[in-house]
Amino acid sequence: MAEVKVRQLPEWVLEAHKHQARNMGISLEQHLRTVITESARADRLSFLQIAKACRENLKGELGGTLPDRTADLIREMRDERG
Repeated sequence: MAEVKVRQLPEWVLEAHKHQARNMGISLEQHLRTVITESARADRLSFLQIAKACRENLKGELGGTLPDRTADLIREMRDERG
């Protein structure tokens, strides 16, 4: 697991997170771990939603299916090598 040290954090931000952690009955460390993890998870989910929308748009443009050209590309690469 990675460790992070945050410098020059405004005191009010720290106090707000301490208050939230106390209200949830968890340590400040656990609270901050959750906040950071959930933020990263939201970014990842957002990317996946955008990727899914792009894939659906491509399917629509290509008549409903995306061609699987993997075998063709491998064959072309082998042919180029001789």
